[in-house]
Amino acid sequence: MSFKTTLLVLLLFVISVGLYLGLDRKPAETTTTELTISQKHHLSVEQVKKVTVTGTGADFLSYILTKIDTQTEKGWEIAPLITKEKKTKAAPEVVTQLLADLLEKKIKRQIEVTDLSLYQLDPAQIQVGVWTSTVDRTIFLIGKKTADYSVYVKAKNAPDVFLVESSLVSDLMLPLSHFQVTGQADLKKPEKARLLDFQRTDCHRIDIKKGQRKVVCQKIETGWQTVEPSIVQLEAKTVSDLLFGVDALRVEQDLEQSLETVSLTITFLVSDTRPTVLKLGQARGDFVTVGLEQSADTYLVRSRFLQPLETILKRSGSELIRDFNQLVIDADTTN
Repeated sequence: MSFKTTLLVLLLFVISVGLYLGLDRKPAETTTTELTISQKHHLSVEQVKKVTVTGTGADFLSYILTKIDTQTEKGWEIAPLITKEKKTKAAPEVVTQLLADLLEKKIKRQIEVTDLSLYQLDPAQIQVGVWTSTVDRTIFLIGKKTADYSVYVKAKNAPDVFLVESSLVSDLMLPLSHFQVTGQADLKKPEKARLLDFQRTDCHRIDIKKGQRKVVCQKIETGWQTVEPSIVQLEAKTVSDLLFGVDALRVEQDLEQSLETVSLTITFLVSDTRPTVLKLGQARGDFVTVGLEQSADTYLVRSRFLQPLETILKRSGSELIRDFNQLVIDADTTN
């Protein structure tokens, strides 16, 4: 056998082995589900009594949340896990929001995998331990994000891996100061009611409008973009911040009157549910008046969500930014 023939046979052998190995590695099997994390793992927000959140990042401050449920005191405490700092009181509404953001996340799909390291689940980027009155402890492993704004999650004692909205990561990485109350007076305040409740992770379109002027934001495979008045790519974090900010709004005061001036109307569209419509009135320092489509009342809420809204309007190139600026100008002139 000549050298060329031997080389050719060897080359064909190498190619055959490579093809065999490639074909033998089966892709992860995927199944869809409509369950939330709480439904899948039988964890109720109301029954949670302790939560630990630990991360591998150098700038991640792991923490523990502990429920206080005695005859004389109700509430939550928070403390770092690594350092020996004392526990401090945590705002109950903030803790409840975190638990809802974790446990009420809808599972997009489930996959069967054999190598967890491929999904950054071994070791995990973040670990969340949840204790309830009926379940001793459930540990969730949070892995890497995907291109479609999902993140891999796995319950440590369960075989399958599932994907949920990647906003879960930012929800878990909130600074401890976000949970803390500022004084004893705050502890006596009743929990403020949420302004609205919609599945922000399932939102696929946002319409911002006044009169004939309109900006339409559409969710696509690679993220978000405006499709009206023109096609412009949007940063996913900006849209996520807007959705999170609106979903987290709580009623600071019920003004018990109709909304006199509507500066902008924002409509959030979620599949198979009625659109959520938020009407913006006038800004007042750190607050803004808002109204809902299904209510004649006017509410005062925190205005933090206006920042990502302004970014989207500027990016779109729409004349609606003038209406937004007027809202802010009016607020400045009244202070």
